[in-house]
Amino acid sequence: MIEKLLELVQEHVILNEEERQVWRKRIETEDRFILIKDQETILGGLSYEFWTYHEDVLSCSILCACEKDEKALLKCREAIHHFIQSHPEIQMFSSRVCDTRQDIHKVYDALGFKAWYDYMTMLEYEPIELTSPHQLSVRNIEAEDFEMVFKHMGECFVWMRETVDIKPFNVVDKLWASEDKKQASFDEWIKEKENTFVYFDQGEFIGSGLILENGDIDDVFVVIKHQGKGYGKAIIIDLIERVKARGQSPMIGYVGVNERAGRLYHNCGFKLTQHAHYIRMFTKR
Repeated sequence: MIEKLLELVQEHVILNEEERQVWRKRIETEDRFILIKDQETILGGLSYEFWTYHEDVLSCSILCACEKDEKALLKCREAIHHFIQSHPEIQMFSSRVCDTRQDIHKVYDALGFKAWYDYMTMLEYEPIELTSPHQLSVRNIEAEDFEMVFKHMGECFVWMRETVDIKPFNVVDKLWASEDKKQASFDEWIKEKENTFVYFDQGEFIGSGLILENGDIDDVFVVIKHQGKGYGKAIIIDLIERVKARGQSPMIGYVGVNERAGRLYHNCGFKLTQHAHYIRMFTKR
């Protein structure tokens, strides 16, 4: 049954083998995972994670994975409703639903959830001949790059976070809210020194990118004044080659409103694998 539950979870979240093992353990131990049952028959599960959205807004991210029959969907709705009622301290609930499961989407609709933003995952990579108009110099990050990288990264994503209402709009406002938080941000960032790269054109900082352990390309940005000049493609090409040199298949994703990024990734050989909808509900308590 655990494998079946994992399959249901993966309808909404793409997992690599390491992540599958984490989820398998969560399901086995019912760690932040509630089994959805009809008497003794398991129909699905509800996972949850508590977090803080913005300015101490207590939040909870839930994910409902269930069978497609009416009984399972009814039990899913009952489980979500009961969970929400059992946590009066939570001010915002959010969830992720793959676009292939409109039946679960309707369950959330009935409970009062509203659209938030879309997220596109691109996992399949079609090797094509890639060329760039720029020859950038690149190196791993150093401690002295911290403020430069975060300043520009925060600025680059403000428009997107404003568009889909992800607060704080400049993520640096949260990460640097205090000296302790700033130090914690630095400590986490520098841990990825071997996987995070900064790019320069004739000594001028252009942008940055990160390669996660599973080959996922993340945190890619180009300094605002240099956008629209082909630098993004140059950075993506370099990161693709680095992932391939590890013997991995490149992966990438983007928030749906960032269509420009989607076109860039498509032109670099990526194909859309999953379209997920993020939804949320604010409580009136």
